[in-house]
Amino acid sequence: MSRKTYSLLLLLFLCVVMLISSGCNRQGAREFTYKSGFLPGSPWPAFHRNIRRTGLSDFNGPDKSDLLWKYEVGFPISSSPVIGVKGFVIIGGEDNKIHVVKPDGELAWSMKVKNRVTGSAGIFGDGSLLIGAEDAFLYALNTKGMLLWKFEAERGISSSPAIDNFGSVYIGSNDNYIYKLDHDGNLQWKYKTIGFIASAPAVDSDGNVYFGSEDAHFYCVDKKGILRWKYKTGDEIVSSAMIDDQGNIYIGSTDHNIYSFNEKGELRWKFKTGHAVISSPALAPDGNIVAGSEDNHLYKISPDGKLIWKLKTQGEVNSSPAIDKRGNIYVGCDDYNLYCISPGGKVLWKYKTKKPVRSSPAIGDGVVYFASMDGNLYAVGER
Repeated sequence: MSRKTYSLLLLLFLCVVMLISSGCNRQGAREFTYKSGFLPGSPWPAFHRNIRRTGLSDFNGPDKSDLLWKYEVGFPISSSPVIGVKGFVIIGGEDNKIHVVKPDGELAWSMKVKNRVTGSAGIFGDGSLLIGAEDAFLYALNTKGMLLWKFEAERGISSSPAIDNFGSVYIGSNDNYIYKLDHDGNLQWKYKTIGFIASAPAVDSDGNVYFGSEDAHFYCVDKKGILRWKYKTGDEIVSSAMIDDQGNIYIGSTDHNIYSFNEKGELRWKFKTGHAVISSPALAPDGNIVAGSEDNHLYKISPDGKLIWKLKTQGEVNSSPAIDKRGNIYVGCDDYNLYCISPGGKVLWKYKTKKPVRSSPAIGDGVVYFASMDGNLYAVGER
């Protein structure tokens, strides 16, 4: 065999090995190249709106609580809605389906998976969507519901994906791992904790990833998947982190506290509530922090950890607040209501469903979308 023939055969062998290894865990073929980050122009393309999970909208929410429409899933919904192309609303259900609903409340399409869907979708820059399910798969679907690819974790996925400006995907799983994938679903790295990860990852401008775990720790790993720091709280973390404009990070814990850290992992403060904090903190336009607690209160806290006000409800507040550009707060409650609350803590209106509202709202232009454990997706605004 000549040296030239040997070199060509060796090159061919290496190419085959690279193709096989790049497909590890990922199923399906690439259909087209994705654009970077979340869908531009969408008012709410991800859980808590953006990659920093601020929960702060550029739009005004509704001043009135008229029912515009409701879409019946027929099974409890703990998934939170996001808004995709043409104003379509995406929600998961305990009927083991992903539902895509038109702006008028009619079904556009749905896709059946093998287990319930409790996390939220993320919308790629080209409008295709990404959503995990308890069947252990993360699904990438185009705007017509066709499967682009799916990535298999070792256990179910209840976390919601983050998509950075390079199109990379971050997702937690009940197998105790946080995963980073490229935009075609190929594994880049994974980092293991010792508890399930329901927390939706938040990502800062340097690519650092923040998330909580059932193991009671709050983690920061860098863009290469290497641990930068971790902090042990008193109990498991289901809440998702929020990053403010100064790079400070906030998260709740079931140990009853809301925590604030700087980017180095140094504790800035912790604020004690009366019960577990499942709700993810949101950022108000004035820089204050809003979060709910299972002690039946919604709290507004200053950036230095001082109480501004607290509002008593008639049930646990596990929903994560959504805040419009005026500072009005929209949040669900186990008392079956969606609340609209002024920046000063006054209830402006509430809309009652038939079961607890644990889903977190999505704000459109003059409309708010939310789901209830009564099995319905609601659109509320002014007729």
